[in-house]
Amino acid sequence: MLVFAAVAAAVLATSSPGDEERPRVDNPAECHWREGAEQQWEACAERATIGSAMHVLANMNLGTQAFLRGDMEMAARFYEFTAVDGQKMYGDPFFHAFRGVVFDRIGRGEEALADARKVLEYIELGHFDPELETPLDEEALTALYVYTLEVLANQDAPELDAAVSAYGALPTTTWIDAVNRAAVLTEIGLYDDAVPFSEAALKEQPEHPGLLNNHCYLLALMGDGEAAVPYCERAVAADPFEASFHDSLAEALNAAGRCAEAVAAQARAAQLEPSTVGYKEPLSCEGGGD
Repeated sequence: MLVFAAVAAAVLATSSPGDEERPRVDNPAECHWREGAEQQWEACAERATIGSAMHVLANMNLGTQAFLRGDMEMAARFYEFTAVDGQKMYGDPFFHAFRGVVFDRIGRGEEALADARKVLEYIELGHFDPELETPLDEEALTALYVYTLEVLANQDAPELDAAVSAYGALPTTTWIDAVNRAAVLTEIGLYDDAVPFSEAALKEQPEHPGLLNNHCYLLALMGDGEAAVPYCERAVAADPFEASFHDSLAEALNAAGRCAEAVAAQARAAQLEPSTVGYKEPLSCEGGGD
């Protein structure tokens, strides 16, 4: 099991779907900005005329909030109201990044790819807002690539290779940056691209059990079980009560064809953390005994 730090992206405000029985106007008071008060996007969506700029804006924010709490289906419901025929509505690159991921995860690949390509346009431009020319800094670019690479990879987009190269070229100022870079690339199946970042993190923190585990797991995913096992063994020795480390060791031993040892390592993971279903799934080991 891969263990890694999350890449955070801050954004917007609150709530849930509107009440269609209430009267609607184009720019209701509920949509007005109030200094020092939380923006009431749910109330705004309930009162704003469907298709109006304020209704679209409210649903952008409501969709984003649903996305950030992991509710893709609810986010998609809100995002349905963010595309109005014949209307040009401002949306920053994070809106397109989030909506692209939502559409990708619910099986709407064509729309997801359109949003991902919109994000790439913003990245090429270098600004959050073409009119104000607010620059995209390295933190914003890193987060945008994290979301957009997922869509490009899942949709097998021709832009993927160039985007991966650009993402990889962003500065990694700490070993944590390298860990996150390796984790993102591993998660989308770009194992060869992930290896240099995993190695860079380990060079800075050679005894860190989480990094040893991650590197082991990455090598196991690549099918190099024998190379992976020593890293997992060091991780387990450093923290023998971390179930995920035993699970990674099981994967590495499995990839090496060391079936009996793999089963034993997985059993130890399940013993330490019995609530995790994945630790009880049968291994498909093709090797012989030990």
